Amino acid sequence: THCMRRAPRDFARWCALIGASGRTHVVSCESRARTDVERVAHAVQTSFSSAANRSQRPGMTSRGAAPPPLAAKRLGNAYVQILGLNADSHDVTAPSVLVFTDSHRYVFNVGEGFQRFCVERRLKLQRTNRIMLTRVNAASAGGLTGMLLTMSDGALTAQGAGNGAGNASTFETRRVDVHAPASPLRALIRATKTLFGQGRGVAIGENGFERDSCASVLDSEVIVNDGVVTITPVVVGGWARHDGYDEDAYDEEADTYDREYDSFSDEARAGANAKRAKLDHDDEEEYYALDAVASYDVKLAGVPGKFDMASAVKLGVPQGPQRGALVRGQSITLVNGTVITPEMCVGPEQPGPRVIVFDAPTNAHVRAALDAPKPLFGDVSDVSVVVHIASAAVVSSAEYKTLVEKTFEGASKASHVFANAKAMDEVPIFMSAARIQARLHALHAEIFPDARDPTSPPPSPSKREAMAKRVDKIPSGIPNAIAGKNLLKFGLIPLKSAGADASAVPQFVPSFVHRKQVDESTIALASKAIQPASPLPSETYDASRPGADFPVPEYLRAMRPGDVELVFLGTGSAMPAKYRNVSGFFMQFGGDDYSGNIMLDTGEGSLAQMIRRYGINRVDEQLMALKLVWISHIHADHHVGLPRILTSRQEAFERRGLEAPVIPIVGPRPLRRFLDLYSELEHLGADFIDLAETTREKWVSETMSPEIARIRAALSGSDVDQIIAVQVNHCAHAYGAKIVGKRGWSMVYSGDTRPCPSLVAAARDATLLVHEATFENGMEDEAIKKRHSTTKEAVQTGNDARAYRTILTHFSQRYPKVPIFDGSYTERTAVAFDLMSVDFSNLPMLPRLIPAVRSLFKDDAVLATEAEEDVDSAAE
Repeated sequence: THCMRRAPRDFARWCALIGASGRTHVVSCESRARTDVERVAHAVQTSFSSAANRSQRPGMTSRGAAPPPLAAKRLGNAYVQILGLNADSHDVTAPSVLVFTDSHRYVFNVGEGFQRFCVERRLKLQRTNRIMLTRVNAASAGGLTGMLLTMSDGALTAQGAGNGAGNASTFETRRVDVHAPASPLRALIRATKTLFGQGRGVAIGENGFERDSCASVLDSEVIVNDGVVTITPVVVGGWARHDGYDEDAYDEEADTYDREYDSFSDEARAGANAKRAKLDHDDEEEYYALDAVASYDVKLAGVPGKFDMASAVKLGVPQGPQRGALVRGQSITLVNGTVITPEMCVGPEQPGPRVIVFDAPTNAHVRAALDAPKPLFGDVSDVSVVVHIASAAVVSSAEYKTLVEKTFEGASKASHVFANAKAMDEVPIFMSAARIQARLHALHAEIFPDARDPTSPPPSPSKREAMAKRVDKIPSGIPNAIAGKNLLKFGLIPLKSAGADASAVPQFVPSFVHRKQVDESTIALASKAIQPASPLPSETYDASRPGADFPVPEYLRAMRPGDVELVFLGTGSAMPAKYRNVSGFFMQFGGDDYSGNIMLDTGEGSLAQMIRRYGINRVDEQLMALKLVWISHIHADHHVGLPRILTSRQEAFERRGLEAPVIPIVGPRPLRRFLDLYSELEHLGADFIDLAETTREKWVSETMSPEIARIRAALSGSDVDQIIAVQVNHCAHAYGAKIVGKRGWSMVYSGDTRPCPSLVAAARDATLLVHEATFENGMEDEAIKKRHSTTKEAVQTGNDARAYRTILTHFSQRYPKVPIFDGSYTERTAVAFDLMSVDFSNLPMLPRLIPAVRSLFKDDAVLATEAEEDVDSAAE
């Protein structure tokens, strides 16, 4: 008798699954109950006498027996490729691995930035229909939502739904299957579906593999058998729901858990500091409290034997379809009645290559794998390549080396590719954006900081082989070890060309090389902009001239560098692209005993952008000083990066042995459900506050509401007095923000919107208006249809509000560099770029940089050539 100690819904699903075999009957029995409430659960009594009698889903095989070999098949080209290594943001995102065949693509992990990397490298996503996750968290799945949305848009566009040719519901929906350990995957998919509504061109297939063992390492079953590959997972950890989880906390009607309960223990969430916390389960055995981590054993179909032309001619086999039939293993009959069998003129079939994607992200997982009673992957003598995706800190440990030696002892011919950030020699992942940043840095080093310049030079050709063996990249003493790099390929088929291929690996280009390409005339324009205006605006201000510069406000004259700084983490719209990440802002305060920071919108990749701006050593400090996160609306490009920000904040405190204080998340009402569901997967430490409870009426009310009181308490010590929600014209629950500083300044952020009077009123005499400018002038119809603003409309809002400065952002990815400059720009207008850092003390001179920026890009042949290609690639 097996008693399921999970939530009733999980238990019912499990009963339905195994009950379908016809060998199971369900009986009633008394289950455990809380002391104050009687609870009754179901139990099942099975007649399973051996693993061979277990009910199995179609196409799946017990891990105890080897899966049946796939029939030989011509796969064309097949290879493994490393994607998305974040050398410039370290190992905060798990690397991705692509197993490529001419007909199918299999992706392992889709961390934040995966989609953007594919756009930059023109890697097509549309043939990807299976995604395997080694870990189910923001580090490995943070890019899943964005990837699915992009694939959906591409699928609808290809069928005509994206251009108004029909209703999306009438078009064929493509299915993308996601595979991972069942319990955490269920939580992830439920949260993802709150953002991935009906009418999409892609349907998400949830394919969790259930744990059927209480051991620390799970022998699983074949989860993919499609005629091209078989894929079998091996799971380490995952038996952790007994710590901090209570089945009575489940609300079946609401389909959610009480906020005070989490699906995983604190020990399991401690990242690299996870401990081997032992849990007692019915006084039977002790189990490790570890997050479930899956590795994947991938076996390709056998390779057909080589056709022997000479033998075929001798046997009289004519050219044409009959020869093809013989290659496919079919016998033929010649016109004279002679039967020719394949073995008469086709060589023996070769076994298909075998790939293992191996993950053990913490030392606790390494020890759990070492404790396995038998080899994790059985006989490994036929393995071609093992891709290790743990961080450099883990793979360089002595325990990991021991694990590799034990697990792959018989794989004498296998290559070991170690994919981690150290392997990239600090080469930026988004090289096009790094190039732009380096060139902008030449104009103004403070406004356009270039923190991504490598701290050490790349290895010279003569030293590369020695460098590849450094223990901070790969364990020493491992035979056939290769330092994995972005776009490194390992050929599988054709067999004669199997092996590592580094021809596509990006080469290091120092930032100073890009800066030297900036014309002297452009540098001269930037130098002129830095000089104080002459004559001063106060001497020349003409109120009758629209857009004329204003005198510098007195409170702004008194501000010093470091008092208030706004960092643009992303300035693009809709989806990440080569030159611009999606929306995100980081605002920090200092001077006069003020401290702390806040974030406004957190598009995918916001954490990595923070690391590029501040460096890995300073990001923890910034996250620990984070007082509040404000989200403008529910569209994914404005908040998908929030879980990674919040989990990293938790980890920063945990690394110092501190408990992270709860942080207010002020956002649209639908965001609450996403956060509630996601918190079942990872602890976020979030206190959600509805934007509708933070309007001006709430702030000026004589009776302070609980929501305003919580915000005021969180902002204590910062330079922010109020952060007021301003309703705008975009979608339901969409707001802009007015931030009122204690030293007299104010800033208004539009969010996404059409021009609207409420925003003009909020921005009246503001120090800074940050306004979206999604579309160029002349695209007013498109802007109205999608409820966005054109450049001219955004500038006009700043003029109407008499804002001291207006900075344009949220540009369509149609404009890979800068929007088109025209007469709508004024003496008070500036343009945002990713990682641009605007200290309020630099606001007076900011618009004067426009001529230098225009000059910087006007003759950029590289950008001009790539622009149209990038738009086409993104659409695909």
